[in-house]
Amino acid sequence: MEAPVSSIVFFSVRSRLAVIIIQFASNLILPDHEADVFNPPVNTSSFTILDSAVHLALGGFRRWDAVYFTHIMQYGYSYENCAAFFPLFPWLVSSAGSLLFQLRILHFSSCILLTSVVLNFVLFVLTSFGLYKLGTTVLKDERIAYYSVLFFCINPASIFMTAPYSEVLYFCTLIYALNGLNAGAKYAASFLIGLGVFTRSNGLVGTAFVLHSIAKSFLASAYYLHSFHDKSNTFAFVRKITVLGFKTAQEVVVCTFLCVSPFAIYQYFIFLKFCESPSEIVEPSIAAYGRQLGYHLQGDKPSSWCRNQVPLSYSYIQLQHWGVGFLEYYTLKQVPNFLLALPIVCLSLRACYHFLSLDHQASLHLGLWDLRALSRRRTLLYKKVDSFEDEDCNGLGEVSRRGQLVESKRDDDFNNLGVPRSLQKLPSASDTVVYAFHLLSLVIFGLLFVHIQVLTRLLCSSSPLLYWYCGSLYVFLHRTQPELNNMSKLRSGQLASKTSLVLNKLGLHFLEEIFFKWPHLSRELKCIVVYFVGYLIVGTIMFSNFLPWT
Repeated sequence: MEAPVSSIVFFSVRSRLAVIIIQFASNLILPDHEADVFNPPVNTSSFTILDSAVHLALGGFRRWDAVYFTHIMQYGYSYENCAAFFPLFPWLVSSAGSLLFQLRILHFSSCILLTSVVLNFVLFVLTSFGLYKLGTTVLKDERIAYYSVLFFCINPASIFMTAPYSEVLYFCTLIYALNGLNAGAKYAASFLIGLGVFTRSNGLVGTAFVLHSIAKSFLASAYYLHSFHDKSNTFAFVRKITVLGFKTAQEVVVCTFLCVSPFAIYQYFIFLKFCESPSEIVEPSIAAYGRQLGYHLQGDKPSSWCRNQVPLSYSYIQLQHWGVGFLEYYTLKQVPNFLLALPIVCLSLRACYHFLSLDHQASLHLGLWDLRALSRRRTLLYKKVDSFEDEDCNGLGEVSRRGQLVESKRDDDFNNLGVPRSLQKLPSASDTVVYAFHLLSLVIFGLLFVHIQVLTRLLCSSSPLLYWYCGSLYVFLHRTQPELNNMSKLRSGQLASKTSLVLNKLGLHFLEEIFFKWPHLSRELKCIVVYFVGYLIVGTIMFSNFLPWT
Protein backbone atom coordinates (compact mmCIF):
# COMPACT_ATOMS: atom_id res chain seq x y z
CA MET A 1 0.00 0.00 0.00
CA GLU A 2 1.17 3.54 -0.75
CA ALA A 3 2.26 5.92 1.99
CA PRO A 4 -1.19 6.49 3.55
CA VAL A 5 -0.94 10.19 4.37
CA SER A 6 0.32 11.37 1.00
CA SER A 7 -2.12 9.06 -0.80
CA ILE A 8 -5.02 10.33 1.31
CA VAL A 9 -4.14 13.97 0.68
CA PHE A 10 -3.75 13.30 -3.04
CA PHE A 11 -7.08 11.50 -3.39
CA SER A 12 -9.02 13.98 -1.24
CA VAL A 13 -7.72 16.89 -3.33
CA ARG A 14 -8.57 15.12 -6.61
CA SER A 15 -12.06 14.21 -5.39
CA ARG A 16 -12.79 17.86 -4.52
CA LEU A 17 -11.50 19.00 -7.90
CA ALA A 18 -13.79 16.43 -9.54
CA VAL A 19 -16.80 17.88 -7.66
CA ILE A 20 -15.83 21.42 -8.71
CA ILE A 21 -15.48 20.36 -12.37
CA ILE A 22 -18.84 18.53 -12.39
CA GLN A 23 -20.48 21.56 -10.79
CA PHE A 24 -18.98 23.94 -13.33
CA ALA A 25 -19.91 21.81 -16.34
CA SER A 26 -23.49 21.12 -15.24
CA ASN A 27 -24.11 24.74 -14.24
CA LEU A 28 -22.73 25.91 -17.58
CA ILE A 29 -24.64 23.46 -19.76
CA LEU A 30 -27.97 23.00 -17.98
CA PRO A 31 -30.49 25.75 -17.21
CA ASP A 32 -31.24 26.51 -13.56
CA HIS A 33 -34.56 25.36 -12.16
CA GLU A 34 -36.78 28.19 -10.91
CA ALA A 35 -37.02 27.05 -7.30
CA ASP A 36 -39.41 29.03 -5.13
CA VAL A 37 -36.97 29.37 -2.24
CA PHE A 38 -34.92 32.00 -0.44
CA ASN A 39 -32.69 33.52 -3.12
CA PRO A 40 -32.05 37.28 -2.87
CA PRO A 41 -30.75 38.66 -6.19
CA VAL A 42 -27.03 39.40 -6.43
CA ASN A 43 -26.23 42.96 -7.45
CA THR A 44 -23.93 42.49 -10.46
CA SER A 45 -23.84 46.15 -11.56
CA SER A 46 -20.36 46.69 -10.11
CA PHE A 47 -18.93 43.31 -11.14
CA THR A 48 -15.58 43.18 -12.91
CA ILE A 49 -14.41 40.48 -15.29
CA LEU A 50 -12.84 38.69 -12.34
CA ASP A 51 -16.13 38.74 -10.43
CA SER A 52 -17.95 37.28 -13.41
CA ALA A 53 -15.28 34.58 -13.71
CA VAL A 54 -15.64 33.62 -10.02
CA HIS A 55 -19.42 33.36 -10.26
CA LEU A 56 -19.20 31.49 -13.55
CA ALA A 57 -16.76 28.95 -12.11
CA LEU A 58 -18.32 28.55 -8.67
CA GLY A 59 -21.86 29.90 -9.00
CA GLY A 60 -23.33 26.40 -8.98
CA PHE A 61 -22.32 26.10 -5.33
CA ARG A 62 -24.55 29.02 -4.31
CA ARG A 63 -27.74 27.01 -4.12
CA TRP A 64 -30.33 26.04 -1.50
CA ASP A 65 -28.99 26.57 2.07
CA ALA A 66 -25.74 27.95 0.66
CA VAL A 67 -27.77 31.05 -0.24
CA TYR A 68 -28.59 31.51 3.44
CA PHE A 69 -24.96 31.06 4.45
CA THR A 70 -23.62 33.52 1.88
CA HIS A 71 -26.34 36.01 2.83
CA ILE A 72 -25.35 35.82 6.51
CA MET A 73 -21.68 36.19 5.56
CA GLN A 74 -22.43 39.36 3.62
CA TYR A 75 -25.32 40.99 5.53
CA GLY A 76 -25.43 39.27 8.91
CA TYR A 77 -28.57 37.94 10.58
CA SER A 78 -30.94 40.39 8.91
CA TYR A 79 -33.90 37.96 8.85
CA GLU A 80 -35.17 35.91 11.78
CA ASN A 81 -35.22 32.67 9.75
CA CYS A 82 -31.46 33.06 9.19
CA ALA A 83 -30.96 32.31 12.90
CA ALA A 84 -31.39 28.59 12.15
CA PHE A 85 -27.87 28.68 10.66
CA PHE A 86 -25.23 28.71 13.36
CA PRO A 87 -22.46 31.33 13.25
CA LEU A 88 -19.00 29.74 13.20
CA PHE A 89 -18.84 28.90 9.49
CA PRO A 90 -20.30 32.26 8.34
CA TRP A 91 -17.97 34.11 10.71
CA LEU A 92 -14.84 32.29 9.48
CA VAL A 93 -15.69 32.87 5.81
CA SER A 94 -16.77 36.48 6.37
CA SER A 95 -13.52 37.26 8.21
CA ALA A 96 -11.36 35.65 5.52
CA GLY A 97 -13.46 37.23 2.78
CA SER A 98 -13.02 40.66 4.35
CA LEU A 99 -9.25 40.23 4.22
CA LEU A 100 -9.44 39.26 0.56
CA PHE A 101 -11.75 42.20 -0.11
CA GLN A 102 -9.05 44.59 1.13
CA LEU A 103 -7.14 43.87 -2.07
CA ARG A 104 -9.97 45.60 -3.97
CA ILE A 105 -9.84 43.18 -6.88
CA LEU A 106 -13.16 41.40 -6.25
CA HIS A 107 -16.66 42.37 -5.16
CA PHE A 108 -17.41 41.28 -1.59
CA SER A 109 -19.96 38.68 -2.76
CA SER A 110 -17.27 37.16 -4.99
CA CYS A 111 -14.81 37.11 -2.08
CA ILE A 112 -17.41 35.31 0.03
CA LEU A 113 -18.12 32.65 -2.60
CA LEU A 114 -14.46 32.04 -3.39
CA THR A 115 -13.37 31.97 0.25
CA SER A 116 -16.12 29.58 1.34
CA VAL A 117 -15.26 27.02 -1.36
CA VAL A 118 -11.51 27.27 -0.67
CA LEU A 119 -12.07 26.95 3.10
CA ASN A 120 -14.23 23.84 2.67
CA PHE A 121 -11.63 22.42 0.28
CA VAL A 122 -8.90 22.77 2.92
CA LEU A 123 -11.15 21.53 5.73
CA PHE A 124 -12.04 18.45 3.70
CA VAL A 125 -8.38 17.49 3.33
CA LEU A 126 -7.78 18.08 7.06
CA THR A 127 -10.84 15.99 7.91
CA SER A 128 -9.59 13.15 5.72
CA PHE A 129 -6.28 13.08 7.58
CA GLY A 130 -8.04 13.27 10.97
CA LEU A 131 -10.40 10.45 10.01
CA TYR A 132 -7.44 8.25 9.09
CA LYS A 133 -5.78 8.94 12.44
CA LEU A 134 -9.01 8.21 14.31
CA GLY A 135 -9.51 4.96 12.40
CA THR A 136 -6.03 3.69 13.20
CA THR A 137 -6.55 4.51 16.88
CA VAL A 138 -10.01 3.00 17.33
CA LEU A 139 -9.93 0.10 14.86
CA LYS A 140 -6.21 -0.73 15.30
CA ASP A 141 -6.07 -1.48 11.58
CA GLU A 142 -4.29 0.95 9.25
CA ARG A 143 -5.64 -0.74 6.15
CA ILE A 144 -9.28 -0.37 7.16
CA ALA A 145 -8.63 3.20 8.29
CA TYR A 146 -7.02 3.99 4.93
CA TYR A 147 -9.83 2.64 2.77
CA SER A 148 -12.42 4.21 5.07
CA VAL A 149 -10.98 7.62 4.23
CA LEU A 150 -11.07 6.85 0.50
CA PHE A 151 -14.77 6.02 0.82
CA PHE A 152 -15.24 9.30 2.71
CA CYS A 153 -13.68 11.16 -0.23
CA ILE A 154 -16.44 9.88 -2.54
CA ASN A 155 -19.27 10.03 0.01
CA PRO A 156 -22.83 10.72 -1.27
CA ALA A 157 -22.94 14.12 0.46
CA SER A 158 -19.82 15.37 -1.33
CA ILE A 159 -21.51 18.40 -2.88
CA PHE A 160 -22.45 19.69 0.59
CA MET A 161 -18.84 19.35 1.73
CA THR A 162 -17.62 21.64 -1.05
CA ALA A 163 -20.45 24.18 -1.38
CA PRO A 164 -20.86 26.95 1.25
CA TYR A 165 -22.38 24.59 3.82
CA SER A 166 -21.15 23.99 7.37
CA GLU A 167 -21.07 20.16 7.10
CA VAL A 168 -17.35 19.70 6.58
CA LEU A 169 -16.41 22.24 9.28
CA TYR A 170 -18.62 20.41 11.75
CA PHE A 171 -17.22 16.99 10.80
CA CYS A 172 -13.69 18.34 11.07
CA THR A 173 -14.24 19.64 14.62
CA LEU A 174 -15.91 16.36 15.61
CA ILE A 175 -13.17 14.14 14.19
CA TYR A 176 -10.38 16.07 15.89
CA ALA A 177 -12.38 16.17 19.13
CA LEU A 178 -12.64 12.37 19.02
CA ASN A 179 -8.91 12.14 18.36
CA GLY A 180 -8.40 14.35 21.40
CA LEU A 181 -10.57 12.08 23.56
CA ASN A 182 -8.55 9.04 22.48
CA ALA A 183 -5.39 10.90 23.47
CA GLY A 184 -6.85 11.70 26.91
CA ALA A 185 -7.24 15.43 26.23
CA LYS A 186 -10.82 15.73 27.46
CA TYR A 187 -10.86 19.51 27.91
CA ALA A 188 -9.40 20.18 24.46
CA ALA A 189 -11.87 17.70 22.98
CA SER A 190 -14.76 19.43 24.77
CA PHE A 191 -13.64 22.78 23.39
CA LEU A 192 -13.71 21.33 19.86
CA ILE A 193 -17.15 19.83 20.50
CA GLY A 194 -18.20 23.35 21.54
CA LEU A 195 -16.90 24.71 18.25
CA GLY A 196 -18.99 22.05 16.54
CA VAL A 197 -22.04 23.32 18.46
CA PHE A 198 -21.24 26.83 17.20
CA THR A 199 -21.32 25.28 13.72
CA ARG A 200 -24.41 23.05 13.75
CA SER A 201 -27.19 22.42 16.26
CA ASN A 202 -26.69 18.64 16.13
CA GLY A 203 -23.21 19.28 17.53
CA LEU A 204 -24.83 19.02 20.97
CA VAL A 205 -25.01 15.25 20.48
CA GLY A 206 -21.20 15.22 20.50
CA THR A 207 -21.34 15.93 24.24
CA ALA A 208 -22.27 12.27 24.67
CA PHE A 209 -18.82 11.23 23.41
CA VAL A 210 -17.14 13.27 26.14
CA LEU A 211 -19.43 12.05 28.92
CA HIS A 212 -19.02 8.46 27.70
CA SER A 213 -15.23 8.81 27.81
CA ILE A 214 -15.33 10.26 31.32
CA ALA A 215 -17.64 7.49 32.57
CA LYS A 216 -15.52 4.77 30.98
CA SER A 217 -12.36 6.19 32.55
CA PHE A 218 -14.02 6.42 35.96
CA LEU A 219 -15.24 2.81 35.88
CA ALA A 220 -11.85 1.53 34.72
CA SER A 221 -9.97 3.44 37.41
CA ALA A 222 -12.42 2.36 40.12
CA TYR A 223 -12.02 -1.25 39.00
CA TYR A 224 -8.23 -1.06 39.18
CA LEU A 225 -8.32 0.55 42.62
CA HIS A 226 -10.71 -2.11 43.90
CA SER A 227 -8.70 -4.97 42.41
CA PHE A 228 -5.30 -3.96 43.75
CA HIS A 229 -5.91 -2.03 46.95
CA ASP A 230 -4.45 -3.23 50.23
CA LYS A 231 -7.38 -5.01 51.94
CA SER A 232 -5.92 -4.12 55.36
CA ASN A 233 -6.05 -0.38 54.62
CA THR A 234 -9.68 0.41 53.82
CA PHE A 235 -9.27 4.10 54.64
CA ALA A 236 -6.68 4.58 51.89
CA PHE A 237 -9.00 2.88 49.40
CA VAL A 238 -11.96 5.10 50.37
CA ARG A 239 -9.73 8.17 50.13
CA LYS A 240 -8.58 7.27 46.62
CA ILE A 241 -12.13 6.50 45.45
CA THR A 242 -13.34 9.83 46.88
CA VAL A 243 -10.57 11.74 45.14
CA LEU A 244 -11.38 9.92 41.91
CA GLY A 245 -15.07 10.80 42.32
CA PHE A 246 -14.34 14.50 42.84
CA LYS A 247 -11.99 14.54 39.86
CA THR A 248 -14.62 12.88 37.68
CA ALA A 249 -17.33 15.30 38.83
CA GLN A 250 -15.04 18.23 37.99
CA GLU A 251 -14.43 16.82 34.52
CA VAL A 252 -18.17 16.37 33.94
CA VAL A 253 -18.98 19.95 34.95
CA VAL A 254 -16.14 21.62 33.02
CA CYS A 255 -16.49 19.48 29.89
CA THR A 256 -20.27 19.84 29.79
CA PHE A 257 -19.92 23.60 30.11
CA LEU A 258 -17.38 23.74 27.28
CA CYS A 259 -19.65 21.63 25.06
CA VAL A 260 -23.02 23.23 25.78
CA SER A 261 -22.26 26.89 26.51
CA PRO A 262 -21.78 27.86 22.82
CA PHE A 263 -25.41 26.92 22.16
CA ALA A 264 -26.59 29.13 25.02
CA ILE A 265 -24.30 31.98 23.92
CA TYR A 266 -25.65 31.87 20.37
CA GLN A 267 -29.28 31.75 21.52
CA TYR A 268 -28.64 34.78 23.73
CA PHE A 269 -27.03 36.58 20.78
CA ILE A 270 -30.13 35.96 18.65
CA PHE A 271 -32.38 37.01 21.55
CA LEU A 272 -30.62 40.38 21.72
CA LYS A 273 -30.91 40.85 17.96
CA PHE A 274 -34.59 40.08 17.55
CA CYS A 275 -36.14 40.62 20.98
CA GLU A 276 -34.40 43.73 22.31
CA SER A 277 -35.13 46.13 19.41
CA PRO A 278 -31.57 46.36 18.05
CA SER A 279 -30.37 49.57 16.47
CA GLU A 280 -28.79 47.95 13.39
CA ILE A 281 -30.23 49.22 10.13
CA VAL A 282 -30.95 46.59 7.49
CA GLU A 283 -29.84 47.53 3.98
CA PRO A 284 -32.90 48.89 2.05
CA SER A 285 -32.74 46.29 -0.77
CA ILE A 286 -32.43 43.47 1.78
CA ALA A 287 -35.29 44.88 3.83
CA ALA A 288 -37.48 45.18 0.71
CA TYR A 289 -36.81 41.57 -0.26
CA GLY A 290 -37.68 40.44 3.27
CA ARG A 291 -40.92 42.43 3.30
CA GLN A 292 -41.87 40.96 -0.04
CA LEU A 293 -41.57 37.42 1.36
CA GLY A 294 -43.07 38.28 4.74
CA TYR A 295 -39.90 37.68 6.76
CA HIS A 296 -39.39 38.94 10.27
CA LEU A 297 -36.60 41.57 10.27
CA GLN A 298 -34.40 43.08 12.96
CA GLY A 299 -36.23 45.91 14.70
CA ASP A 300 -39.69 44.42 14.04
CA LYS A 301 -42.08 43.62 16.85
CA PRO A 302 -40.60 40.64 18.77
CA SER A 303 -41.92 37.20 17.83
CA SER A 304 -43.81 35.03 20.30
CA TRP A 305 -40.72 32.98 21.21
CA CYS A 306 -39.17 36.08 22.82
CA ARG A 307 -41.79 35.87 25.58
CA ASN A 308 -41.13 32.23 26.43
CA GLN A 309 -39.70 31.41 29.83
CA VAL A 310 -36.66 29.98 28.02
CA PRO A 311 -36.55 32.04 24.80
CA LEU A 312 -35.09 29.58 22.27
CA SER A 313 -35.28 30.79 18.70
CA TYR A 314 -34.07 27.57 17.08
CA SER A 315 -37.05 25.28 17.72
CA TYR A 316 -39.51 28.10 16.93
CA ILE A 317 -37.86 28.95 13.60
CA GLN A 318 -37.57 25.32 12.54
CA LEU A 319 -41.28 24.77 13.18
CA GLN A 320 -42.60 28.06 11.79
CA HIS A 321 -40.45 28.36 8.66
CA TRP A 322 -39.72 24.73 7.73
CA GLY A 323 -42.44 22.74 9.49
CA VAL A 324 -39.91 20.65 11.41
CA GLY A 325 -41.60 18.62 14.14
CA PHE A 326 -42.47 15.13 15.31
CA LEU A 327 -43.67 13.15 12.25
CA GLU A 328 -44.56 16.43 10.50
CA TYR A 329 -42.88 15.20 7.32
CA TYR A 330 -44.87 11.99 6.99
CA THR A 331 -47.12 12.95 4.07
CA LEU A 332 -47.72 11.29 0.70
CA LYS A 333 -46.05 14.06 -1.28
CA GLN A 334 -42.80 13.43 0.62
CA VAL A 335 -42.52 9.79 -0.52
CA PRO A 336 -39.81 10.68 -3.12
CA ASN A 337 -37.73 12.29 -0.40
CA PHE A 338 -38.08 9.19 1.78
CA LEU A 339 -36.85 7.09 -1.15
CA LEU A 340 -33.94 9.51 -1.57
CA ALA A 341 -32.92 8.98 2.06
CA LEU A 342 -33.54 5.22 2.08
CA PRO A 343 -29.99 4.17 1.05
CA ILE A 344 -28.25 6.13 3.82
CA VAL A 345 -30.73 4.84 6.41
CA CYS A 346 -30.14 1.23 5.32
CA LEU A 347 -26.36 1.68 5.25
CA SER A 348 -26.37 3.33 8.69
CA LEU A 349 -28.48 0.60 10.28
CA ARG A 350 -26.31 -2.08 8.66
CA ALA A 351 -23.14 -0.42 9.99
CA CYS A 352 -24.62 -0.15 13.50
CA TYR A 353 -25.67 -3.80 13.46
CA HIS A 354 -22.24 -4.91 12.26
CA PHE A 355 -20.29 -3.15 14.99
CA LEU A 356 -22.76 -3.83 17.81
CA SER A 357 -22.82 -7.54 16.96
CA LEU A 358 -19.02 -7.84 17.27
CA ASP A 359 -19.37 -8.06 21.04
CA HIS A 360 -22.90 -8.37 22.45
CA GLN A 361 -21.67 -8.03 26.03
CA ALA A 362 -19.87 -4.77 25.27
CA SER A 363 -22.99 -3.49 23.51
CA LEU A 364 -25.16 -4.29 26.53
CA HIS A 365 -22.73 -2.32 28.70
CA LEU A 366 -22.84 0.60 26.19
CA GLY A 367 -19.11 0.15 25.69
CA LEU A 368 -18.43 1.46 29.20
CA TRP A 369 -17.11 -1.78 30.65
CA ASP A 370 -14.37 -3.35 28.56
CA LEU A 371 -14.05 -6.71 30.29
CA ARG A 372 -11.38 -8.06 27.93
CA ALA A 373 -9.05 -5.08 28.32
CA LEU A 374 -9.58 -5.01 32.09
CA SER A 375 -8.78 -8.69 32.49
CA ARG A 376 -5.69 -8.37 30.29
CA ARG A 377 -4.44 -5.45 32.30
CA ARG A 378 -5.12 -7.16 35.60
CA THR A 379 -3.12 -10.19 34.46
CA LEU A 380 -0.31 -7.94 33.27
CA LEU A 381 -0.15 -6.03 36.56
CA TYR A 382 -0.14 -9.21 38.64
CA LYS A 383 2.72 -10.59 36.55
CA LYS A 384 4.72 -7.42 37.09
CA VAL A 385 4.01 -7.48 40.85
CA ASP A 386 5.03 -11.14 41.07
CA SER A 387 8.38 -10.37 39.45
CA PHE A 388 9.22 -8.01 42.34
CA GLU A 389 8.11 -10.26 45.20
CA ASP A 390 11.44 -11.92 46.06
CA GLU A 391 13.43 -8.73 45.60
CA ASP A 392 11.27 -6.16 47.37
CA CYS A 393 8.79 -7.99 49.60
CA ASN A 394 10.63 -10.31 51.97
CA GLY A 395 8.49 -11.22 54.97
CA LEU A 396 5.21 -9.80 53.62
CA GLY A 397 2.00 -11.73 53.08
CA GLU A 398 0.73 -12.05 49.49
CA VAL A 399 -2.15 -9.60 49.87
CA SER A 400 -0.01 -7.05 51.68
CA ARG A 401 2.82 -7.45 49.17
CA ARG A 402 0.49 -6.88 46.25
CA GLY A 403 -1.19 -3.90 47.88
CA GLN A 404 2.06 -2.14 48.80
CA LEU A 405 3.71 -2.84 45.46
CA VAL A 406 0.73 -1.68 43.46
CA GLU A 407 0.46 1.43 45.63
CA SER A 408 4.16 2.25 45.37
CA LYS A 409 4.86 1.22 41.81
CA ARG A 410 1.55 1.60 39.97
CA ASP A 411 0.00 4.87 41.24
CA ASP A 412 0.72 6.46 37.88
CA ASP A 413 -1.31 3.73 36.20
CA PHE A 414 -4.39 4.72 38.20
CA ASN A 415 -4.04 8.28 36.93
CA ASN A 416 -3.36 7.11 33.39
CA LEU A 417 -6.84 6.06 32.31
CA GLY A 418 -5.76 4.34 29.08
CA VAL A 419 -4.52 0.80 28.63
CA PRO A 420 -0.77 0.05 28.72
CA ARG A 421 1.34 0.30 25.59
CA SER A 422 1.59 -3.47 25.39
CA LEU A 423 -2.20 -3.61 24.96
CA GLN A 424 -2.75 -0.54 22.81
CA LYS A 425 -2.49 -2.50 19.56
CA LEU A 426 -5.19 -4.96 20.58
CA PRO A 427 -8.58 -3.94 19.12
CA SER A 428 -11.62 -3.90 21.37
CA ALA A 429 -15.21 -3.96 20.16
CA SER A 430 -16.23 -1.75 23.09
CA ASP A 431 -14.32 1.15 21.52
CA THR A 432 -16.76 1.28 18.61
CA VAL A 433 -19.98 0.83 20.60
CA VAL A 434 -20.33 4.53 21.39
CA TYR A 435 -19.97 5.37 17.68
CA ALA A 436 -22.70 2.85 16.80
CA PHE A 437 -25.15 4.22 19.36
CA HIS A 438 -24.33 7.78 18.26
CA LEU A 439 -25.15 6.93 14.65
CA LEU A 440 -28.26 4.99 15.64
CA SER A 441 -29.59 7.92 17.68
CA LEU A 442 -29.06 10.29 14.75
CA VAL A 443 -30.93 7.94 12.40
CA ILE A 444 -33.89 7.65 14.78
CA PHE A 445 -34.01 11.40 15.42
CA GLY A 446 -33.76 12.12 11.69
CA LEU A 447 -36.57 9.72 10.83
CA LEU A 448 -38.88 11.20 13.44
CA PHE A 449 -38.16 14.92 13.35
CA VAL A 450 -36.13 16.40 10.47
CA HIS A 451 -36.78 16.84 6.77
CA ILE A 452 -35.95 13.36 5.59
CA GLN A 453 -33.95 14.44 2.52
CA VAL A 454 -31.29 16.10 4.67
CA LEU A 455 -30.46 12.78 6.35
CA THR A 456 -27.81 11.99 3.74
CA ARG A 457 -25.70 15.02 4.52
CA LEU A 458 -26.55 14.91 8.23
CA LEU A 459 -25.29 11.35 8.70
CA CYS A 460 -22.37 11.55 6.27
CA SER A 461 -21.00 14.57 8.13
CA SER A 462 -21.59 13.20 11.62
CA SER A 463 -20.42 9.59 11.86
CA PRO A 464 -17.07 7.97 11.04
CA LEU A 465 -18.73 4.59 11.56
CA LEU A 466 -20.30 4.71 8.10
CA TYR A 467 -16.89 4.88 6.47
CA TRP A 468 -15.34 2.34 8.82
CA TYR A 469 -17.99 -0.14 7.78
CA CYS A 470 -17.33 0.45 4.08
CA GLY A 471 -13.58 0.17 4.66
CA SER A 472 -14.06 -3.06 6.62
CA LEU A 473 -16.03 -4.63 3.78
CA TYR A 474 -13.36 -3.69 1.26
CA VAL A 475 -10.46 -4.98 3.38
CA PHE A 476 -12.33 -8.20 4.18
CA LEU A 477 -12.69 -8.75 0.44
CA HIS A 478 -8.90 -8.57 0.01
CA ARG A 479 -8.25 -10.87 2.95
CA THR A 480 -10.57 -13.53 1.57
CA GLN A 481 -9.29 -13.10 -2.00
CA PRO A 482 -5.53 -12.35 -1.72
CA GLU A 483 -5.12 -12.32 -5.51
CA LEU A 484 -6.95 -8.97 -5.59
CA ASN A 485 -3.92 -7.29 -4.01
CA ASN A 486 -2.01 -7.67 -7.29
CA MET A 487 -3.36 -4.80 -9.40
CA SER A 488 -0.85 -5.31 -12.21
CA LYS A 489 -2.09 -8.88 -12.71
CA LEU A 490 -5.69 -7.66 -12.85
CA ARG A 491 -4.80 -5.03 -15.44
CA SER A 492 -2.90 -7.45 -17.66
CA GLY A 493 -5.88 -9.76 -17.80
CA GLN A 494 -8.16 -7.25 -19.50
CA LEU A 495 -8.03 -4.26 -21.81
CA ALA A 496 -8.04 -0.89 -20.13
CA SER A 497 -11.32 0.76 -20.98
CA LYS A 498 -11.94 4.43 -21.61
CA THR A 499 -13.44 4.72 -18.13
CA SER A 500 -10.27 3.38 -16.56
CA LEU A 501 -8.10 5.72 -18.62
CA VAL A 502 -10.20 8.72 -17.60
CA LEU A 503 -10.03 7.79 -13.92
CA ASN A 504 -6.28 7.34 -14.20
CA LYS A 505 -5.83 10.71 -15.87
CA LEU A 506 -7.94 12.39 -13.20
CA GLY A 507 -5.85 10.78 -10.47
CA LEU A 508 -8.85 8.92 -9.02
CA HIS A 509 -6.86 5.73 -8.54
CA PHE A 510 -9.17 4.30 -5.89
CA LEU A 511 -12.08 4.36 -8.34
CA GLU A 512 -9.85 2.84 -11.01
CA GLU A 513 -8.93 0.09 -8.55
CA ILE A 514 -12.61 -0.59 -7.82
CA PHE A 515 -13.33 -0.65 -11.55
CA PHE A 516 -10.82 -3.46 -12.17
CA LYS A 517 -11.96 -5.44 -9.10
CA TRP A 518 -15.65 -4.95 -9.83
CA PRO A 519 -16.44 -8.60 -10.75
CA HIS A 520 -14.99 -9.74 -7.44
CA LEU A 521 -16.86 -7.29 -5.19
CA SER A 522 -19.68 -8.54 -3.00
CA ARG A 523 -23.21 -7.48 -3.89
CA GLU A 524 -23.37 -5.22 -0.84
CA LEU A 525 -20.08 -3.52 -1.71
CA LYS A 526 -21.23 -2.99 -5.31
CA CYS A 527 -24.40 -1.32 -4.05
CA ILE A 528 -22.37 0.95 -1.77
CA VAL A 529 -20.00 2.00 -4.56
CA VAL A 530 -22.88 2.69 -6.97
CA TYR A 531 -24.68 4.64 -4.26
CA PHE A 532 -21.64 6.73 -3.32
CA VAL A 533 -20.50 7.54 -6.86
CA GLY A 534 -24.04 7.92 -8.19
CA TYR A 535 -25.10 10.37 -5.49
CA LEU A 536 -21.83 12.28 -5.85
CA ILE A 537 -22.37 12.84 -9.58
CA VAL A 538 -26.16 13.15 -9.75
CA GLY A 539 -26.31 15.17 -6.54
CA THR A 540 -23.71 17.64 -7.78
CA ILE A 541 -25.51 18.10 -11.09
CA MET A 542 -28.94 18.58 -9.49
CA PHE A 543 -27.71 20.81 -6.68
CA SER A 544 -25.80 23.14 -8.99
CA ASN A 545 -28.94 23.72 -11.09
CA PHE A 546 -31.31 24.35 -8.16
CA LEU A 547 -33.01 21.00 -8.65
CA PRO A 548 -34.34 19.25 -5.51
CA TRP A 549 -31.23 18.04 -3.71
CA THR A 550 -30.90 19.56 -0.28
